[in-house]
Amino acid sequence: MDDVLKKALVEAKEALINEPNGRLLLIYRRKIWAALGLRTKEGNKAVITTPLIRRVKLAELCAKKVLPVWNEVYSAEYDAEDILELTKDYLDGMDTWKNCYEDFNDFMGCLIGLEDGPIKPYAAGRSIAHVLSAALYDEKFDLENMEPNFEEDREVDRWDASFAASVAESGLYWYEDENNIEKRRAFWNWYLDEAVPSV
Repeated sequence: MDDVLKKALVEAKEALINEPNGRLLLIYRRKIWAALGLRTKEGNKAVITTPLIRRVKLAELCAKKVLPVWNEVYSAEYDAEDILELTKDYLDGMDTWKNCYEDFNDFMGCLIGLEDGPIKPYAAGRSIAHVLSAALYDEKFDLENMEPNFEEDREVDRWDASFAASVAESGLYWYEDENNIEKRRAFWNWYLDEAVPSV
């Protein structure tokens, strides 16, 4: 692990300790993504590079962690594992950007119909969808002009795979009946201690 990533992890861990709702704010996740390497794009498309593969792998670990939350409610209707398999095929050069883009839109269309359902499996679905999105477009990790305490919680379209997975594990912090700070903090500790170092 290089020094830039080590520094990003140290900062993130300190921030998590001091965050009363057990959240890891977006700015710290972006610093981690940036530390995994440069982003390369051709127009709107992400170029498949080692840094991209590392960021997609990190997203995939988060999605797989909450896949059981999705499967418990929706597996009979939608096979989210197909999205993860499609992502792997794309990164391995076995499928096209266009085909993956179309399948991503189809799955997102399914998710739109689930927005009024239970939050945790819906969030798990968003996490799974973002794995393919990350492969197609890469993560957004521009830090310039970003507010340190920027909140993405209420803007579902901004949820990355890790944040969506944290919601699937612990609910949303402003919901009294869907808010488990201990589980949220445990998820982010797993993310920082196990998931990030493994990519």
